[in-house]
Amino acid sequence: EDTTVCGKAFNEQSLAGWEDKDFNDCAQMYSFNKHGAKMLPEQAQKIGFFPAVSLIVEHFSRPISTLAAKVEEAKKAANWPAQGTPMIGLHFRAGDSCLEYIDALGRKCESFATYMEAVDRMANEYNIKHIYLATDSDTVIDNDLSKYPQYTFHYIKNMDRGGIRNKKTVDDLLKAGELDGCKEAENSMLDMYLLSQTDAYVGKFSSNIDRVAYNLMFARTGAHQPYISLDNNWCFDFAVRSRLDTLTDREDLVYC
Repeated sequence: EDTTVCGKAFNEQSLAGWEDKDFNDCAQMYSFNKHGAKMLPEQAQKIGFFPAVSLIVEHFSRPISTLAAKVEEAKKAANWPAQGTPMIGLHFRAGDSCLEYIDALGRKCESFATYMEAVDRMANEYNIKHIYLATDSDTVIDNDLSKYPQYTFHYIKNMDRGGIRNKKTVDDLLKAGELDGCKEAENSMLDMYLLSQTDAYVGKFSSNIDRVAYNLMFARTGAHQPYISLDNNWCFDFAVRSRLDTLTDREDLVYC
């Protein structure tokens, strides 16, 4: 039985309560960086932190039947290649990630060409020609994909991208009621599920979507699939400053 306030704190957590003391204290209680394997369930301690998180995330991220059907519809609409065809999952976030909290997240805004340099490395190493692209940038889809004719890009075509996201962070847009939170969540889940069904990964582990998608990929395959993170290492201490910023020589920790 949970005798702490953590169940209530986590269930009621919101953007407005990000600095809530109970929420932050409880986040610290479950920090692997702070407590090590002691914070894992006993049955998970033998397999290690990353596999344990991957299996737990997979279990709690199972789509309901209606969302699972939308995943299959999205794959069909994106012309998903035949089974056995290797794919790279590429998450390119432009939009509001260029407006976010650089000091807190250790994140830089980089060009699509920079991501594609990493894709080229991965594709050449494993002879991959198909890419699933998850992005919030309509400009990249309209103007940049044609620069890479050696690849076949697959993406969700009818997803809302760009626009007001280029001017405000998604957090601020949600708080102001300028975006449909349910639709944003559904779109993010669709991208996350499809990214996780690829065979190699290119993105940034400063992104929640990238970290969780890679967890789901591990849970599906039971293996560490090839990946390139353009910024930092994987971690899973939500709301806790526990990650070293490998892009700079700063010594203070940043959020996962």
